[in-house]
Amino acid sequence: MTEVFPFFKNNSPFSNWWTTPLDGKDYQFVSQDGTKYICTEQWMMAEKARLFNDAASETKIMLATDPKEHKRLGRLVKNFKEDVWNQKCRKIMYDGLLLKFSQHPVAQKALLNTGDKIICEASPYDGIWGVKLASTDPRVLDPKQWKGTNFLGYELMNVRKTLASSCSKSTSKSTSKSTSKSTSS
Repeated sequence: MTEVFPFFKNNSPFSNWWTTPLDGKDYQFVSQDGTKYICTEQWMMAEKARLFNDAASETKIMLATDPKEHKRLGRLVKNFKEDVWNQKCRKIMYDGLLLKFSQHPVAQKALLNTGDKIICEASPYDGIWGVKLASTDPRVLDPKQWKGTNFLGYELMNVRKTLASSCSKSTSKSTSKSTSKSTSS
């Protein structure tokens, strides 16, 4: 059986509420359009506001500096349609996690160090993004006993797979370059 890696606290880089900035910066990651984010909760809620064309909520979310406030404001997004959100939210989460873990070396190292473990958000409160079990509950170590869907854990594992693949490609490129240099000498 594959080992399970549960997390829950805000001090974990796997948490959407983790706010450790990049060294010397006041943000954690930057999107392709140059927007700076302090955590993935801010990303997720801002993307939710954008998806439903609620510019006022997006502005408030981007100005807020507390993940708890990001979540609260995200719940107030106007024009929200649950069916649309349910179709898009996992891709939105994946994109934000990929930005965070590809740009933040500390977070990336932590994610890659989980190896092939099953990552789960051991939130006793969240049955969608987490497993709806506390990290102290022994059932958290058995995916068959989870009470939630663990979407965050699965998207973290998808990002880990993407990063591991890109790291192995860049390693093989640098190895082939050094091999060709040594054979041409």
